[in-house]
Amino acid sequence: MPTRVLHLLPTLQGADAARRVALLCEQLPRDQFEQHVAAFRAAGAAAPRLRSLAAGVHDLRRRFRRDPIAALALRRLARSLNVDVVHAWGAEAATHAAWCGRRVVRTTSDDEPLAGWLTSNTLPFTPPVAWTAATQPLQPTGEAMARPPELPAHARLIGAAAPLVPASRLKELIWAIDLIRVVQPDVWLVIVGDGPQRASLEEFSRLACEENRTLLLGDRGDLPDLLPHFDLWWQSGQPADPPLTLLEALAAELPVVADRCDSAAAVVEEGVTGALIKPADRAERAKSTLKLLEADSRRHADDSCPVGALPSSDELIAACAAAYAAER
Repeated sequence: MPTRVLHLLPTLQGADAARRVALLCEQLPRDQFEQHVAAFRAAGAAAPRLRSLAAGVHDLRRRFRRDPIAALALRRLARSLNVDVVHAWGAEAATHAAWCGRRVVRTTSDDEPLAGWLTSNTLPFTPPVAWTAATQPLQPTGEAMARPPELPAHARLIGAAAPLVPASRLKELIWAIDLIRVVQPDVWLVIVGDGPQRASLEEFSRLACEENRTLLLGDRGDLPDLLPHFDLWWQSGQPADPPLTLLEALAAELPVVADRCDSAAAVVEEGVTGALIKPADRAERAKSTLKLLEADSRRHADDSCPVGALPSSDELIAACAAAYAAER
């Protein structure tokens, strides 16, 4: 009988967790693993792909952060599916999974706070980075990115992708782009992602900055196709492992400015593929960005960070298979 795995996600937006789960659903042997997906809100750019790959996608229809009805629905779902292991993606998911009566592995970021009881009732698991075919050097498709009227055709674009939540530190990016605007008014920040902070971030970018230079694109499933249109990539926060979006930006040969942390330092070579800065230091981010834009907005990475030096999708699949099997 295959091992039954339930992936618990906050949302099915096209962020890192949902895309990694889709990769697992696609590549883990189906005769050995039966994978289901549950989400607090089962909507987003990754939903169609997950529905085609997973054994089932389940919407918990959570109404607010601590919704007892959603928690009960998760517990009942785990029982009805008779799952062997719940893989909780993120601290919020881990908090709910710990109450569902099944063994739990959790994948959380270093900057996500965890209660003491949660660390003792769930097993930490950091999957290896998956450097898949999707992150090989990308070529422009020839299709122009749709530009709203407020985004000039000649604008130089800085890209970023993250859930619109406080932990993503996106206000720091908006402050930084306002500093850059003073020197280079043609530079815009384009953020891919959605979340509860969207309205407040839109208001913040209008009110806190003299001239708005931030565009929130929302949840997108075509990020690899958008990357060739960017001139530089920003990564904020301190994730436990490098986000897929960061790897894809490097594969697209975009210079990167990232908050200094172990996961970013593992793939960004300072002075070669980008710059590592003190977390939340908007002045240093602006200074490093201006320097990279001036040097070369399409600087190519050299052989010091080859694709082969990073874990492949095979390593991701093997590590997850071992973690799930150990929980039976």
